[in-house]
Amino acid sequence: MTLKNITFGAGALVALMFFGSPCAAQIFTTIEDPLATTGSEAFGIDGQNVVGFYGDGSGIHGFFYNGSTYTTLDDPSAYTPYGGTKATGISGGNIVGFYRTSDVIGHGFLYNGSTYLALDDPLATQGTYAFGVSGNTVVGVYLDATGNHGFVYQGGIYTTLDYPSATGTELFGISGNSLVGTFSDASGTHSFIDQSGVFSTLSSGLGAISGNNLVGTGGNSGVNSFGIFFDGTTLTTFNNPLGVRGTDAYGISGNTIVGGYYDSGGVVHAYEMTIDAVPEPSSWALSAFAMVLLSLMVWRRGKRAA
Repeated sequence: MTLKNITFGAGALVALMFFGSPCAAQIFTTIEDPLATTGSEAFGIDGQNVVGFYGDGSGIHGFFYNGSTYTTLDDPSAYTPYGGTKATGISGGNIVGFYRTSDVIGHGFLYNGSTYLALDDPLATQGTYAFGVSGNTVVGVYLDATGNHGFVYQGGIYTTLDYPSATGTELFGISGNSLVGTFSDASGTHSFIDQSGVFSTLSSGLGAISGNNLVGTGGNSGVNSFGIFFDGTTLTTFNNPLGVRGTDAYGISGNTIVGGYYDSGGVVHAYEMTIDAVPEPSSWALSAFAMVLLSLMVWRRGKRAA
């Protein structure tokens, strides 16, 4: 993975966007942990395995769901009343996320099924949050006195990755050599993709990746929000029919998307959506040009570190 000598692709392409158009046949399934009493959200998926977090009377707990059984994930260092444990990404046997201690500082973790490894970027002064994983490579965000910075963790080494000229950067997803996240500048917050050091701007809201497919959330989370799916050519939106007050999309694996939908009372519930047929993706060709999509949505992914 090349993380130096960052360049921008030349030229620009406005991709076709069909807001509200159907994303093939959509099958929604609620996958709420039975221990949840105050809501749940699904954030990461790999095959049939899903991770996320749920709330109960004691606080927040991560969960792992293998298609039939739910397993609670509580980092042993977490202080549950102050945020507890949130599982946000999965790849094979590795699960990542973050937890809070009694000082309300966030710490990333990497869990291999038996051991929790704390992930604290050495440059962080105000917390580290792990969001995405591919194999043994983890991406996320660390905070210092200057703001938010993306990081890549591999083999015990942390590498800072900041979008050029940005005032803040957050990394949320990874698939192979492709990284996705958001950056902030004077005009607002924008999504981007980095392919081996080549940065390109995407539509605001996109932040999870699987191959050439990306998903994200548009609108205000929990208030008329909607899911976004982009296959490299066409951007479509979707809503869980049970999501009276909005639908958020956070993770994707192949043609399956996970997230949370909000009921009439504002309580969020985890869901899994399968797309019957994903359109054949076209080549990104990002080394030749930067994709610039019309930004009609406001990215609300920052709530993951709330």
